[in-house]
Amino acid sequence: NAETLKAAMRECGSRHPYKSFTDEKKDIMRERAKKYAAEHKEEREAYRKARPEKLLEYRRRHYIKHRFARALSKSKWHARQRGYTPCIATIEELKQSFTGMCQNPGCGCQESTDGNRLVMDHCHTTGRFRGWLCAHCNLVAGILERVDTDKRLIGLMGYLKSQATPE
Repeated sequence: NAETLKAAMRECGSRHPYKSFTDEKKDIMRERAKKYAAEHKEEREAYRKARPEKLLEYRRRHYIKHRFARALSKSKWHARQRGYTPCIATIEELKQSFTGMCQNPGCGCQESTDGNRLVMDHCHTTGRFRGWLCAHCNLVAGILERVDTDKRLIGLMGYLKSQATPE
């Protein structure tokens, strides 16, 4: 937590940016931050409970500020965990391609504050970034990517049409 780290930095009298510290110094700072958090747990909890709207606003601003870096980091983590090629796009490329709309022309759903967020789509073989999709389109694209022949895909579409309930 940034506030806890700042408090620990004040306690030790440090004015240097955290990134410039050695790993040993960072470990000391983390321990101090944990200790401070444990000692002031009730105060911090009371502060959060008294100002839920402020905390919500902070989280919203933080999400917006770091959304592209977080999306790229999360994608790379998933790639390592699942054994496929991570996305090779840069944060700038992600920012430039983001429109707030699902890039599937047949979908057109929009990102909203009520939880409908777009996800970055990339090729799991090459790592090339393809665009921003809603979660549903990204899931379907991932499944369709594994279909080995067009014949199977066309057959499946025909099956679904034949099983559709009449309107």
